[in-house]
Amino acid sequence: MSESPKPTNELTSTIHINSLRNVPDSSAAERAKKAYMALNQETRGLLAQLAANTAMFVVQSGASAGSRYLVDADATSIGRDKQSDIFFDDATVSRKHAVVKRSGNSFSIVDEGSLNGTYVNALSVSEHELTTGDVVHVGKYKLTFFQSQPDLETSESETSGEK
Repeated sequence: MSESPKPTNELTSTIHINSLRNVPDSSAAERAKKAYMALNQETRGLLAQLAANTAMFVVQSGASAGSRYLVDADATSIGRDKQSDIFFDDATVSRKHAVVKRSGNSFSIVDEGSLNGTYVNALSVSEHELTTGDVVHVGKYKLTFFQSQPDLETSESETSGEK
């Protein structure tokens, strides 16, 4: 009986599938319109009243799904610390998870060295400029970012046949 030769180079890899996220396949404009259309009338009304240099997060999943958070300061903290401006009481969120920084009419999110990371549109970020429709993952919470954008309301009425 002859022995079969043993391979000389072996490679073993481990993939943790539960950490993979779906990567969005739409453009920023499509994502913004889709996110806006998914909102209820009350939230749309609140968005229509936002000043140009303010924004809002709407929680899509997690224990506080449906909650809305106004972003109207130059720095808005997100974390598990009770002093956070946006407080999430969950072990998947670091005490000082991230900060949303405002500069004029633009906003960016900065990860504060969180253990689980901060994700925007399924991509891990250390800092990222936010646009309407961006989906931000903080721990197990999924938040959608919105700025006041009347063009979304216009495009909605055009697609529904209203003039």
